[in-house]
Amino acid sequence: MKDLFRLDDRVAIVTGGFGQLGLQFSVVICDYGAKVEVIDISEEKKKANKDFDKYLNIGRIKTNKADITKRPQI
Repeated sequence: MKDLFRLDDRVAIVTGGFGQLGLQFSVVICDYGAKVEVIDISEEKKKANKDFDKYLNIGRIKTNKADITKRPQI
């Protein structure tokens, strides 16, 4: 069933990515093959998550600090 939802060769953007749900969404999206761009207003909010850190270390997740309510930052 997992093959039905493969995201290989795709890029996903997760806003609010350092919150509890954002971290989990990012990891699951990577599990299904996509690369993920995580955007959050504060990188200090990032919680320790071994799966997130694993994908970050191999370049499947990239992070950016931005406030998506401010157009120039998008």
